[in-house]
Amino acid sequence: MIFPGGFGAAKNLCNFAFKGKDFDVDPLVRNAMLNFNLNKKLIGACCISPIMIAKVFSGQKVEITLGKKIQNVILNLN
Repeated sequence: MIFPGGFGAAKNLCNFAFKGKDFDVDPLVRNAMLNFNLNKKLIGACCISPIMIAKVFSGQKVEITLGKKIQNVILNLN
């Protein structure tokens, strides 16, 4: 599963574009990610989309890379 990046992802796959650090991931996207992880399938994300991985798997060990500006948001997701 590969998620695109950009503003479209930040407003359509989740509501990060509107809510910032208090965002939610779309339930269909969340369930797809959880099912892929359960079945040991890889999830890829570009640009801003890795923030959804951080949100869905908050509290679990995940590895993502993002720019400096967004790192503080991820550190405060829990």
